[in-house]
Amino acid sequence: MKKIVMLAIMLIGVMVIGGCSRGNEQPKLEDSLSGIVDKIYAEKNTNLSLTTMNVNIKDANELSYYTGLSNNSKITEAVVSESALGSQAYSMVLVRLKDTKDAKEVANLMKDNINTRKWVCVGADDVRVAAYGDVVLFIMTSTEFENSASAKDITEAFKKVCGGNLAIDMAK
Repeated sequence: MKKIVMLAIMLIGVMVIGGCSRGNEQPKLEDSLSGIVDKIYAEKNTNLSLTTMNVNIKDANELSYYTGLSNNSKITEAVVSESALGSQAYSMVLVRLKDTKDAKEVANLMKDNINTRKWVCVGADDVRVAAYGDVVLFIMTSTEFENSASAKDITEAFKKVCGGNLAIDMAK
């Protein structure tokens, strides 16, 4: 009888420890990154003429230009949504992580390294980075668009797409 009780206690302990360790991880987003972009814009219409494209993460220059990352060692894919008109400071980037534990590091690298003045005549002064599960969102825009496409509004739309919780939400 004592063996059965001890076995039951050990089993409960394993279940509690296992359950707690998994409870901190958010589930991965199943949609494609382009699909997530579409859902964000369904939540928040920016009224801007935007185009979404895949980033070639094997091209170091393209990767750095759009994501601020110097290499693709922690990501599997990336997309960027930018103004179809070159003179509007707006760029939203989503990257998919190889491992969710790298979210904070990748988010900080993007926040610190993306050139907010990459356009010839304009620059972004409204910047946020957020993460949920295996996806990191970086949004930079001009405060000129604060009524239609603020970084906070786009991040809030991403939060809704993710079910209401973000692991990371930082303004620059």
